[in-house]
Amino acid sequence: MRAEKHFELYPSLTTWDGVVVDKQILQKIERVRYGKRVRTVPYTPYVLKVNRDDGKIFTHSVRDNRAIFDYYQIGERIRHHKGFSYYEKYDKYKDSWIHTKLYVHKLHR
Repeated sequence: MRAEKHFELYPSLTTWDGVVVDKQILQKIERVRYGKRVRTVPYTPYVLKVNRDDGKIFTHSVRDNRAIFDYYQIGERIRHHKGFSYYEKYDKYKDSWIHTKLYVHKLHR
């Protein structure tokens, strides 16, 4: 597989910029097997849609994590860094906390 094609299939392998264009909260049910029994378990996927600068729409779904979903607002510019699963905001001035992969920074002003 050519390197360019590999990067298109796996957006986490490249750095790109974009704008959050849509947010959705869904309710889904999955079947989970417990030994011989099967149960249905509800869960909530929080979905962000990002329009990348190259015109492609990237959909990012986070399961049962509302904090990450609420951190991003529609219309905000973001940057996706190669190898990371979350986005960096361009403008963090109005935020009371900053989300990173390692930990959350509380801002004291």
